[in-house]
Amino acid sequence: MSLGKEKRRIQRVRPDYPVIGQLPAGNVIVADLSIVGSRVDHQFPLAAGRRVRLDFSCEGEKLSIICDITRCKLQRTSANGGVLYSSGLRFCELSEETSASLRRVIAAFVSRHLAQRKAQRKQEGAVQQPLA
Repeated sequence: MSLGKEKRRIQRVRPDYPVIGQLPAGNVIVADLSIVGSRVDHQFPLAAGRRVRLDFSCEGEKLSIICDITRCKLQRTSANGGVLYSSGLRFCELSEETSASLRRVIAAFVSRHLAQRKAQRKQEGAVQQPLA
């Protein structure tokens, strides 16, 4: 998970393991996540403006979220004909239960990231301590 500087009003988190989701067109990888939307990577084009349902499970939560596709961009192609698209999804029609589940998922990623950073800083401090 990364908590880099962004111009967004709502911070997004990047999962620290692959989160596989499903759209009607096929499987996607949830590349980042916030309480208002997500970026997903996939191997097929999506039509911006369409409303779809994103289903995924992570951190012990099963989520099914109605979203609007805000954009779809071809990220890269490979010599063997493979493609990678990245799409922005804006969540809509979130129930209170789904919103609470989404917040728990995001909180788990943030907590783990902060614990990893704390451990890393502690380890770096131990390495930088002069020997007596």
